[in-house]
Amino acid sequence: MPGSVVRKAIADAACRGVNITIITPQHSDVGLFDILRNKYLGQLIKENIKILYYCPHNLHAKLMLVDSETFVIGSSNFDYRSFRFMHEINLAGHDKKIIETLKAHIEDSKSECIDFNYVLWLKRPWILKVIEWLLVPVRHFF
Repeated sequence: MPGSVVRKAIADAACRGVNITIITPQHSDVGLFDILRNKYLGQLIKENIKILYYCPHNLHAKLMLVDSETFVIGSSNFDYRSFRFMHEINLAGHDKKIIETLKAHIEDSKSECIDFNYVLWLKRPWILKVIEWLLVPVRHFF
């Protein structure tokens, strides 16, 4: 999960009226990360950010499309550990042909998603809430 600075920037953009949709795998390859991630997704929903769970399988590639003008695609996560320690790569660009292809890919991916259910999130078991809080101090290791 992105750190607090990035999450705040995303929330601030949403408050300015920017339409933000985050697609994340419903189940990653790290179960504890899923629990920790869900803690933050509930907070983002309250900021008017649309969250979609991608159902078919885990996603490792990352894609960001900004105003249908700029794209960033690659393997680097938007989190503390990746920004500081990991050796991954992203590509940024403005090529209109690539952007149209990526927009089509995003729409195809959305068809395989389900909405994050805020009501169910609020009703999640108390033990998950405890685990979330226990994971917060070690979140940089995920």
